[in-house]
Amino acid sequence: MLPKDQNIIFFDGYCNLCNWGINLLLKLDINSCFLFCSLQSESAKNILSTKGFDKNEISDLDNIVLLKQSKVYVKSDAILEICRELGGAYKLFFFFKFIPKFFRDFIYSFIAQNRYKIFGKQSICRVPNEDEITRFI
Repeated sequence: MLPKDQNIIFFDGYCNLCNWGINLLLKLDINSCFLFCSLQSESAKNILSTKGFDKNEISDLDNIVLLKQSKVYVKSDAILEICRELGGAYKLFFFFKFIPKFFRDFIYSFIAQNRYKIFGKQSICRVPNEDEITRFI
């Protein structure tokens, strides 16, 4: 059972861009605000299906999902909430919230749909090392 106040970032475990982002967050998240979970995992299917996602389609999602205090954020909203939660100078990115959502999500979706072509794809999902294991579900 997960703590209700735990923030979970669901990401594409095969995507090089996503894995780069997770590696960056592991360094920046000095207060361990986030847990991480690959969209391809059974845990992601179980958790996100309780939030209205189709259990059979979760591993095929092409966007990041943030579960923050039982609220779900996707695409650009997820990125902006992550920046806000990190605090410090990263909180300034939250000002992008004033750009209309349809425009932010259009750019996000374009990158997400082309992420494998641009950044490449791993043949296996990211596996946390010994130091990271407590941060992954």
